[in-house]
Amino acid sequence: MRTRELTPKRSIANHQKFYLKKEKEISSSKIKMKNARLKRGLYKPFYSEYKVLLDYANLKYEDKENIFFKWVGFTQQGKKINYDGEIYNKKEILEKVEITCPLSSVLDRIIEQELNEIGSVTIEIENSKYVNDVNNAIIEAVTKKKNSMHTYDDTITLVIYIENMKYFFSNMNSYKKSLNNLVSSLKKISYQFKEVYIVENLYMYDKKNLIKIKLKSKVQILHIAFFVFIFY
Repeated sequence: MRTRELTPKRSIANHQKFYLKKEKEISSSKIKMKNARLKRGLYKPFYSEYKVLLDYANLKYEDKENIFFKWVGFTQQGKKINYDGEIYNKKEILEKVEITCPLSSVLDRIIEQELNEIGSVTIEIENSKYVNDVNNAIIEAVTKKKNSMHTYDDTITLVIYIENMKYFFSNMNSYKKSLNNLVSSLKKISYQFKEVYIVENLYMYDKKNLIKIKLKSKVQILHIAFFVFIFY
């Protein structure tokens, strides 16, 4: 895979075709599969930025032929305002998108290593304790690595990718409770972003959802600030 393959501006439909082609190439090669699992080299932005951008665009926009996007992850870094993707209605930019994909639990690393070494997973996957690693990583990524930085502003949409269903499998009630707790925590944050969404991957059911985080209005923020000022 080369950088120039990821960066062209394409319609959502053509990006989907490109992604499926690359997935077929990866699955046909043991070396590529191992590198993809470990997210080595370009596989990291391919899965943690490009693919999430594709999922987000697919979920949000119905017109797959006339809505375009491009991944700008490398070219936009280091500039005054950073983001990972641009979504267009033909020539007009509809959105600038920043993505956070903190899939960093202990279980994720064990799964990747075991799949590469022995081709299967020997540990118990359905264990909700691991989800705390990911949820804490999400909150930290949003509050410390994204929301507090001066390289983002209210022209940017923040997209958070999660696939926490794998920690619960058949226990949908526990999963929903965990998801609701995460959403509740995210709603309490005062964002500098224009909009905030979760891309939820329920891969067990071959389904993805788009969850919009309702942001506090500027009036609400001013009221909170005034309340704190009065009592302190």
